[in-house]
Amino acid sequence: DGSRRKLCTLPETYQHLKSGQQCVLGVRPQDLMVTDSHQTDLLARIDLVQLLGSNKLVELGLVDRADLRLSIETPADPTYVRGSVMGVHFVRERLHLFDPITTQNLSIT
Repeated sequence: DGSRRKLCTLPETYQHLKSGQQCVLGVRPQDLMVTDSHQTDLLARIDLVQLLGSNKLVELGLVDRADLRLSIETPADPTYVRGSVMGVHFVRERLHLFDPITTQNLSIT
C-alpha cells in the first residue's frame, strides 16, 4: 500500500542513501532477535514454530501489517505460543538493503 515507517537507524554502510529512497530489506532469520520492550524495533504475532534440532524457526506476521512476514531463528529451549506477540530487534550490522529494480546491494563497497 506504499506506507512507510522507520524501522531502525541504518548502519554506516547505508548512510549515503537519500531520505525516502525506496529499497528492499534483506535480513537472515539468525540476524533477528526476540527482545523485551525497550529494544523492540517492531511487534510481530507468532504464526508457526518449527523445531530444527537445536534451534527453532519462528514464523511471524507484523502486528500492524499482517501481510508482511518474517522468520526468526532462535535456540530450541524457549517456548513460543502461536498467536502471542513478541518484540523483534534487527541486528543493524547484518541488515542488507537492495535496489527494488536492479536488485543491487546498496551498501558502500
